[in-house]
Amino acid sequence: FILIVTGFYKRDYVLTFVSGGLALLMGIYIFREGITIYGVDYWWIYPLAWIFTGLGIIIAIVSSIKFMEVSEGKYEGGES
Repeated sequence: FILIVTGFYKRDYVLTFVSGGLALLMGIYIFREGITIYGVDYWWIYPLAWIFTGLGIIIAIVSSIKFMEVSEGKYEGGES
């Protein structure tokens, strides 16, 4: 969460991409370990894993698009 806030506040989209990747890895870890340790009896494991995985994918995609927009804008502005 701190990486996401810092990445958006300072407009450092690489840092935001890394935080999205960490959330994605956490979701995958919850899927894997949640099923192994708790089994399928606990209902809260799957929504938690889907939330982490979905947020990680969304944050990574949005930050990569923003990074491409910023980097293309810098190159176009420098040539004029």
